[in-house]
Amino acid sequence: MAQFDVNSITVPVPAAADDVIIYKHAGTGGKITLLDAYAVNHATTSGTATFTLALHKRTSAGTVIAGTVGTLGGTADHWTDTLPKSYTLNSDYITLDEGECLSLAYATVDGGSQTRGMVTIHYVQGKA
Repeated sequence: MAQFDVNSITVPVPAAADDVIIYKHAGTGGKITLLDAYAVNHATTSGTATFTLALHKRTSAGTVIAGTVGTLGGTADHWTDTLPKSYTLNSDYITLDEGECLSLAYATVDGGSQTRGMVTIHYVQGKA
């Protein structure tokens, strides 16, 4: 049975609402497959003031969203200070081929904002 090393990256949530590329697959070692992802915010949200964090698979040009990997937050899914919130990954978009990208979209809802938010992604390479 083949063994694969699990890799991880942790990135800060953008300071302002934006959709930024956080990973571009260089293509060495085969495809990468996302195993899991989670986010942490360092403040509790409530009411209607909150935010969302979406992970998007993008084409090799980086400009076209191929699909949403997962989304967290919103008025029905509030944040608790320092409590990790796990993404439910869409299996249709968890594999990245050479040159494809992963982006993180931060959007405010009714004036809410993130506080020192971080997103962590775990993945393996060469296992599709």
